[in-house]
Amino acid sequence: KETTGVYGNIDDSEIRALYPLHQRFECEGLDVWITHIGGYPGRYDRRVKEIEQIGKFLRKRHDRNNENFVLLGDMNIVDPEDKTMRALKRSRFTIPDHGPTNMTGTKHYDQIAFLRRRGELELGPSVDGDGAPNNCGVLNFYRSVYRPADSELYYPLGKHNGKWPRGKDARKDYFRRQWRTFQLSDHLPLWVELRIDFTDRYLKRIRDRP
Repeated sequence: KETTGVYGNIDDSEIRALYPLHQRFECEGLDVWITHIGGYPGRYDRRVKEIEQIGKFLRKRHDRNNENFVLLGDMNIVDPEDKTMRALKRSRFTIPDHGPTNMTGTKHYDQIAFLRRRGELELGPSVDGDGAPNNCGVLNFYRSVYRPADSELYYPLGKHNGKWPRGKDARKDYFRRQWRTFQLSDHLPLWVELRIDFTDRYLKRIRDRP
């Protein structure tokens, strides 16, 4: 099956020759637009501008056509108070609090954000044992695979790259911070619970019409 993609900041010239920076297409009736939002520590101006422009574009279409939009992926957002997040909030997106989304639990790179029609596309009703909302979060697969305590198990499999240190503690640190990210990712998958069935509200509106 043909792959649709865009290039990112770590991709070489070969990938950049195959894929564009932006890609807009239709998939199963959905209007999809994908891009990689770049930027590096101390050089976030481009990132902020990209988020602002995408947010303004979607906000304008939302206000004009009353459409639902879901904006998700790696936005390279550093933390909830950073100017990168403020650029997204200026377009008045609904942004669930997933907490940190990177492997080390220090950054909020990835987000799922919404622009929605009233009465549609709401966050789900689930709560945890204390009654707090439990309708979004991250899936930390490193609790089950490539765990830091298992570094020596993977050493015989990975040492052929010639980058593993000799000392056991140094190998554990290299495994935790670098090697395993190339086996999976340094970004964690996000999940969100959505309420999409509004039948009762719809029928109530019909019933209550004069």
